Amino acid sequence: MVEEMQNDLPKRMFIEYHQAYMHIQKKWLGLSTIVMAILLLLWLVVFFRTFNLIANGFNEGRFFLIMMPVMFAAGGVLLAYFFVANWLNKTDIFVSNDLMEIKIGPVPWRGNMKLETAHIKQIFIQKQVAGHEKKRKITYAVLFNHQNGKVVKLIGGLESQDQALFIEQRIEDYLGMSQ
Repeated sequence: MVEEMQNDLPKRMFIEYHQAYMHIQKKWLGLSTIVMAILLLLWLVVFFRTFNLIANGFNEGRFFLIMMPVMFAAGGVLLAYFFVANWLNKTDIFVSNDLMEIKIGPVPWRGNMKLETAHIKQIFIQKQVAGHEKKRKITYAVLFNHQNGKVVKLIGGLESQDQALFIEQRIEDYLGMSQ
């Protein structure tokens, strides 16, 4: 097993070369996790401060007073799930000469896949812009062209172009796709 020097890697990324495969790992924990934690705390404070709406709603039989806190609680559960996923999850990319596998966990998340490397025509980076003029969030994704013409996302939500280039270049080098 050969490990690249950690100071040469983008933040929260790790790479190992084994005899039969390469392993790239990206931890999700970052600034967005801290922002989510603050948002979740604020959400919980507001929820518990307005908890008496539930009791009043049940006593008075008002549908709105019952449904509003229930929907608010459901939003809090969803936010908590995203927070825990961002805090604990990591994306593992395993590449061998025959197979590429993406595993996301330990909190269940979509994006897990296995595919034969022979079906990959090209790997490339895409800049993704969200938001509006004043508040733009720019992330990067590593995608590939499948042999059947379909474009498939390998990994998204990368905070910097360096992270995306790192993944793209290492996989291309390993598979001998470099130009």
